Amino acid sequence: MKYLLFFIIYILSLAPLPLLYLLANLISILLEYVFKYRKSVILRNLQSSFPEFDRKKIHHICHHYYRNFGEVMVETIKLMSISKIKLKKMVKMHETESLKQFLSEKQNVMLYFAHRGNFEIGSQFLPFFMNKKLYGAYKPFKTDWVEWLWFKTRTRFNTVPVPVKNIVKTIFENAGKGIVYGFLNDQSPTLGDQHLWVKFLEKDTIFFTGPEKIARKYNNPVYFADLKRIGKGKYLGSIELLSSHPKELSPNELTYMYVRKLENAIHEQPDNWLWSHNRWKHHKIEEC
Repeated sequence: MKYLLFFIIYILSLAPLPLLYLLANLISILLEYVFKYRKSVILRNLQSSFPEFDRKKIHHICHHYYRNFGEVMVETIKLMSISKIKLKKMVKMHETESLKQFLSEKQNVMLYFAHRGNFEIGSQFLPFFMNKKLYGAYKPFKTDWVEWLWFKTRTRFNTVPVPVKNIVKTIFENAGKGIVYGFLNDQSPTLGDQHLWVKFLEKDTIFFTGPEKIARKYNNPVYFADLKRIGKGKYLGSIELLSSHPKELSPNELTYMYVRKLENAIHEQPDNWLWSHNRWKHHKIEEC
């Protein structure tokens, strides 16, 4: 079954992007108006995050979110067969001193991502752009065929997915090899994980502290990576230095820095973040 599904998706991925974007339009219409995919969650998240926006503005962002979501879906399918040359044309990196420093790092580096733009494109683009391996921490899928299919796509361009439970061991075993470790830090942890409550988008929000503790333990430079959609199949990537020596920071300071960077990016382009995720399913009172 999984091989049949892979074959179907791979054949679909061979279609030119303009044709796939027509499919994306259909997908976004179906999700928004027919299936109303998580629409109540999206609207609730937007309304609580932007209390200054009126109903019309909230629904405008919601509509563009569905359109962005459809485009992300077909772009991710395209990753099954896209060439390095075509993938490289999809992303333009913002030239900054932080980017130059990031590319010149010889030691292991930590990169904090977020669910913005098409983060799958970002994770595939970066390894050959920086000519280094990218080890990405992730939580394995519960369904075997989804895990297999996702792994086939994610590992095409020198990206190495590492289950989050193995990431510390992997970092220890590869110390000093100049590897970049990527963390999607805006995921919602469980209350049993190492976490911190932070005011984020007007609400008390739970964030992982594991990545910060790893950065402080090994004192690896930490950067914030962002991907902003600037057109169909076009993204502007940016990398900003958070800390060259995280061990010198106060506890939780690195997490606060990441959250503020992410919040600013979301305010700049609200429809570009993953609003359909039930990010605020935990409440601070639960810890009492």
